Amino acid sequence: KNMGEIINRILGAVKEAGATTVINMPRRKITKEQRDALCTRALHVYRSMTEKNRSPALIAQHVVDSVLSAIE
Repeated sequence: KNMGEIINRILGAVKEAGATTVINMPRRKITKEQRDALCTRALHVYRSMTEKNRSPALIAQHVVDSVLSAIE
C-alpha cells in the first residue's frame, strides 16, 4: 500500500545527498503476431468510428483505449 510513498522518500533522500537517480523500466516484449493483432484491432476501431462520422480526436481516444486494454 505505501510502496509509492516509501520510494518517493528514498528518492528524495538520494537527491538531497546530491546523487542522481535513474530508474530503468524493462520494455514489454511484443511479438510480431501480437503487434499485427493490435494493428488489426486499431484499424477496426478506426474504420467503424469513421463510418459513423466521429471526430478524429474521439477516434484517436478509442483506438488508444482499445490497444491499451488489449495489452494489459
